[in-house]
Amino acid sequence: MDLSSIPQWAVPVEPVSEAQIVKTYTADVVILGAGYSGTAAARAAAEAGAKVLVVEQQQEKSFQCFGAQYGSVNSEFMKKRGAPEVDPVDIIADWQRRSLNRANPALVRQFAYNSGSTFDWYIDPLPEEMKDVMTFMNPWPKHFEGELNGFRNYVGTAIFKNSKFDRSMMGPPPGMDEQDGPGGPPPQAEKKDRESPKMPGAPLSMTESIVYTHGMIQDMGGEFVFGITGEYLEKDETGRVVALIGRNYRKEYFRFQANNGVILAAGDFSGNKQMVMDLLGEYAALTENGEKYPYSPAGRKGKGIQMGLWAGGKMEPGPRGGMWCCVGGNGGPMDGAAFLRLNKHGKRFTNEGIMGYWGAGLQGARQPKGAIYTIWDSNWREELEYQTLDHTAVEPSGADMIAHQLRWAEKNGLEEMRPVGPPGAKKGHSNYLACADTIETLADRLGVTGSDRENFIASVARYNELAHKGKDEDFAKDPRQLHPIEKPPFYAFCENERKVGFLMVTVAGLVVDEHQQVVSRTDDEPIPGLFATGNCSGERFPIMYTTPVAGVSIGIAITLGRIVGDYVARNP
Repeated sequence: MDLSSIPQWAVPVEPVSEAQIVKTYTADVVILGAGYSGTAAARAAAEAGAKVLVVEQQQEKSFQCFGAQYGSVNSEFMKKRGAPEVDPVDIIADWQRRSLNRANPALVRQFAYNSGSTFDWYIDPLPEEMKDVMTFMNPWPKHFEGELNGFRNYVGTAIFKNSKFDRSMMGPPPGMDEQDGPGGPPPQAEKKDRESPKMPGAPLSMTESIVYTHGMIQDMGGEFVFGITGEYLEKDETGRVVALIGRNYRKEYFRFQANNGVILAAGDFSGNKQMVMDLLGEYAALTENGEKYPYSPAGRKGKGIQMGLWAGGKMEPGPRGGMWCCVGGNGGPMDGAAFLRLNKHGKRFTNEGIMGYWGAGLQGARQPKGAIYTIWDSNWREELEYQTLDHTAVEPSGADMIAHQLRWAEKNGLEEMRPVGPPGAKKGHSNYLACADTIETLADRLGVTGSDRENFIASVARYNELAHKGKDEDFAKDPRQLHPIEKPPFYAFCENERKVGFLMVTVAGLVVDEHQQVVSRTDDEPIPGLFATGNCSGERFPIMYTTPVAGVSIGIAITLGRIVGDYVARNP
């Protein structure tokens, strides 16, 4: 085989000799990855009576997950706290509309019908003090209509946060590179006592809930091997995947033999620059072909996906999606709100309400390099009542913090937000919040000059004209989100230079069937013994990450993880 034209990440690693295997483990179900989907799969498989072994590249003591919002529908726990009943058919229909009917219908259907019961299943064993402090993305805005700008959004998001420091929002600590293997203690972790990791009254992070679940799985006889990076898969003479080969930081190799099957749940490939550039065409274009490749806080190297491809699986066809952060979305206190956005030349460029944060962000990323301005007036509280219930929607509790920032801006004229300055900005100006009594003065405080200043003032005037008409003739924004900017003081948040922001995680992965069995690239038939779930699996969010329920990335990972774990346990 000529490997010269094949990207390095796509070239299979050479198998090690039998003499290099220092130990062999055997289980019914072997799972690569102890994150959301892998943990759910392990718990479900253990509950079904299978012997479970989980292989995880992080160290046990420093283990952490990325993310804080868990989206589902029709959870009994959530309904008792005000979330409305949702018709699963509506979820399926909206999901397929958002994906242009490119998502795998079987996976979408499983989420729609099982995500609520899975949420209840996931939190049921948690201590009551954990559940009591959970927060929710509700009550929803007073005038929330469900559908805005042609897309529906649904209430069903639990928010897992730590009040002091939520390490789940950070990436792996230094030294956690999957290619090199982590340092630390020997690969076999000691079994830990299962205790509530937080004192009563302290908000719960997703990492804490996952670690707690690890303890539950160990109590059921499940085994975790930390500090091991997956290397490749072994097949028997029939073509069935029968084992996972992994190594530790000492470059010692281990075989994890699976009686029923191997589940790949090792996350995405956002930390692998070359895979991103090769597989995510849109993102590659927006990052200038990687010249300014943004760091991914999740940082996964795509090893699970690579192993699946080397074993004969195939990648979902493009366009492939990612979960972007601040992709021209502006940032700042009103990032998730559908307020007026202007580019560096003072021109409006999009319907700010389509697909919430993600949609506006992608349009912002296509604008000329430089500033993106978000503009609003003192009626902002009333206008937020019409916001899209999306990932960055301003929670009721967050409005008071915003008000505090605005009062500071009213007093000082600007508030420094980030240490990045626009070209020609005055000393001390960075990404900042500006305040003024007139639109003209607001432009001056933002450092907008010349024709850009004229455009800025004219764009606000045009926006007000359309708002009074109740019809956005320029960008078709939903009239319910079209509010004039007329009541002083006026505010603007300026974000400069950041054309893209950073890639949170990729959401493209291996093609799987209705049982999440990896499909062969030669005949589209399932590969015996091989499964993929979570961000290792594909066709969940084609094109881009946009969902009818905030937090669905975690919600679908746990839902599908539970389903595949149970299936593999019951189908040797």
